Amino acid sequence: MPRPIGRVAAGQVYLFGMGGSVQNKRTVLQRELGKVRIQIAKLEKALAEKPDYGLGKGNSAAAHREVDRALLRRLKRRAGNFERALSRLQQGSYGICERCGKSIHPERLVVLPDSKTCVDCARGIWLKRKRPKEASLE
Repeated sequence: MPRPIGRVAAGQVYLFGMGGSVQNKRTVLQRELGKVRIQIAKLEKALAEKPDYGLGKGNSAAAHREVDRALLRRLKRRAGNFERALSRLQQGSYGICERCGKSIHPERLVVLPDSKTCVDCARGIWLKRKRPKEASLE
């Protein structure tokens, strides 16, 4: 993802050096989706080639392959996030938190244009995942 060159002035964010209009947001989202799709295609091509699991070669090849598979899953999720962000943009709900319905801060959208939650809700999700489950006393 390119480094943001965003500025916040009077509530307006200029995403990646461009104005914050719907068309510019669409352009940014489509560009980022295109980059992710290119990475997916490269990884799928690499994974289509079977590594040599000959004597003494299989361990590192298998490990690299598993890392590539994990990266591919992550990239596919990210592509889905960009596609959903484009859909929300078309529906007029882009920049609105899917959990609480409040506006997502424009600076968050500069850094994470595919974000679907505000900082508070994202923090709550993160804390819920990281907090250990309380032991039952029953």
